[in-house]
Amino acid sequence: MNIIQDAGRSVEERQMSAVLLRKIFSTDFIEIYSKLAVNDQNNLKSQIILLLQTCDNDNIRRKICDAAAEVARNLIDDAGNNLWPEFLQFLFQCANSDNTTLKESALRLFTSVPEIFGNQESTYLVVIKQMLQQCLLPPNPYSVSPSTTAQVLACIYRGKTILPIIMNTVPDMLANPDWKYRHAALMAISSVGEGCHKQMEVMLDSVTEGVLRYITDPHPRVRYAACNALGQMSTDFAPVFQNKYHDKVIPGLLMVKQVSRQGHTWPAYGQMSTDFAAVFQNKYHDKVIPGLLMTLVMVSNESNALGQMSTDFAPVFQNKYHDKVIPGLLMIIQLDKESRVMFTPDFFFLFFLIPGEVVKTMVPLLKFYFHDGVRTAAANSMPCLLECAKLKGDQYIAEMWTYMCPELIKAIDLEPEVSVQSEMLGALGKCIELLGKGCLTPEWLKETLEVIDKIMVQHFESEDKRLEIRKDEDYDDQEEEKLEEEVQDDIYKLTKVSELIHAFFLTYKTEFYPHFDNILHHFVRMLQTDQTWSNHQWGLCIFDDLIEFTGPDSAKYESQFLAPMVSYITDKMPEVRQAACYGAGVLAMFGGDHYTQALSEIFPLLVKVIGDPEARTPDNIFATENAISAVTKILKYRPAAVPNIDEVIPHWLNWLPIFSDTEECPHVYGLLCDLIEANHPLVVGAQNANIPRLIALFAEMYAKEALPVAHPVSQRALAILKQIQGGSGDVFQHCFVNSLTVEQQVALQLAMTGK
Repeated sequence: MNIIQDAGRSVEERQMSAVLLRKIFSTDFIEIYSKLAVNDQNNLKSQIILLLQTCDNDNIRRKICDAAAEVARNLIDDAGNNLWPEFLQFLFQCANSDNTTLKESALRLFTSVPEIFGNQESTYLVVIKQMLQQCLLPPNPYSVSPSTTAQVLACIYRGKTILPIIMNTVPDMLANPDWKYRHAALMAISSVGEGCHKQMEVMLDSVTEGVLRYITDPHPRVRYAACNALGQMSTDFAPVFQNKYHDKVIPGLLMVKQVSRQGHTWPAYGQMSTDFAAVFQNKYHDKVIPGLLMTLVMVSNESNALGQMSTDFAPVFQNKYHDKVIPGLLMIIQLDKESRVMFTPDFFFLFFLIPGEVVKTMVPLLKFYFHDGVRTAAANSMPCLLECAKLKGDQYIAEMWTYMCPELIKAIDLEPEVSVQSEMLGALGKCIELLGKGCLTPEWLKETLEVIDKIMVQHFESEDKRLEIRKDEDYDDQEEEKLEEEVQDDIYKLTKVSELIHAFFLTYKTEFYPHFDNILHHFVRMLQTDQTWSNHQWGLCIFDDLIEFTGPDSAKYESQFLAPMVSYITDKMPEVRQAACYGAGVLAMFGGDHYTQALSEIFPLLVKVIGDPEARTPDNIFATENAISAVTKILKYRPAAVPNIDEVIPHWLNWLPIFSDTEECPHVYGLLCDLIEANHPLVVGAQNANIPRLIALFAEMYAKEALPVAHPVSQRALAILKQIQGGSGDVFQHCFVNSLTVEQQVALQLAMTGK
């Protein structure tokens, strides 16, 4: 807090301190605050209010507002009592102040913590309404954001209360000769659509007509507000708004011909193009794009509209506008850090000719700590840019990767936000899969493993810390809710660690063993019985990949994973069962003869999972289908593990169809095709008695889209069906008409006719 107040520090240092302060308050406030003496607690609260009053920088003040909101949120107890009444009094004073900076800060805080009134909301109701209505008509209407006020109103009172107030106020404001009133009214309209969606939708005709009148207003800020309102309504009421009003809105926007005015229209064009791509491209595309390109380098915000339309009309942009768009975009992303987060998803294909130039811009953003979204987008851009670079050849890729990789590894190590770090881990895994074995130097590989080791140590420390908190006498439901959020973040990070290990085993195979041994103890610990179900799940997934990609050599680690895998096949948590059953399947498919005895012991456990009365419920279906697939793989690849195989096949046939886990469907239906093509008597039946059942199975497979029609296994199934149709046409037709549902009939007919 001292750094934030120190005017001698740089803006970046002060802003970063405010960001870190918010993070501390959001994660550890109760623990820190409870250990402070009462005087220190009061001093902390006073210092926060002082920061809000004295901060001289808009960006820093917004970050302080975020930190203050976290404190206010934590100082409302379970009974709804506000334990910081001075803060609420301060907000009312700010909201009624002539100081527009304080007024906007107050509105921002009301928006962030609408529950600030606690159980006294009804007491303050009249005061709140008066205060917020007054903010719609300040002495200087343009100086306070009316959209902020409207959002607070909609957030607290929703549509039935707030919309009539706004709609009664807006007409007089729109008729006012002072442009500031017209601007404020239009901005208020643009802000209430989301919170008042149901009530506002019935009056869209009149609202749209009213807003359209102001896109040619003499004052540019009013024109901007009108275009902004149209664009926001396109988002809030999509696709109804586009379908119903495009013939009025787009021609209206096109009336604004001067370049100085056109800048206001581009965001609206971009939002209108969403959910409306076909009509927009055919009817309006060539009228809109030239003007957009003309102003691209003049107003950086137009890149947002271009990004949206480039996504909607990718082929047109690539063929017709690529060379005109790229120079302006590069200039913008080099100058405007805050806008860069938008470019990776929307402009990916536009950068395919110049990935090297974009990499030089994106890599430094891995450490742009003022915006989590920027760092996430920068990380996710890395595999995309490498994919683009394939067109340039191996040397070009190698130079890009040499610049990119060490910075990405370093960023993962230093990243303070769990969600961003998780995305970075996933991005690194995708890069390794894309580039293949040898893409990491020994030093990079060592650094990556050290990062994984550090992350896993932190993971177990966090779990131990949560366990201690749950034992504390002050532990309650509110604390558990907070802990559960942390658990979900940790689980997501485990998925990304698993994806990274997957990439290593996929590319390096057994050559990864010496490196894996350095972190093996973490994954062995995850499988211990005293660990959480999520640790069991993702620990199993790590060893599933080890078995799948290193085959019989996986026996080296058998003592670490086999017994837990067998035990967890019947675990009470379906996610754990699914991972264990999948592991049994890859043991059969890739593990070799060494695991035959183990598979003999596993087989009855799989049958038990499949036969459970709750096996087909939504929560259990993926675990069940993985168990069916594991049985399938044992029957196909390790039949020696099943001494009574002829007794099993009729049961296996009765377990079909499966269609939820599409990754496992090819294995199951592949074996079914094998057995039919071999004319197996237990499958086709005596005198082909099972043919109707087989037709129904394949029809359901197509109806549920368990396999794409173009998949090789699907094509084998079609060949079998056509053979049945050709050899026993009457039987096929009888089954088609009398045994299949309408949905199955349609799906089967489409598949067989190739439509």
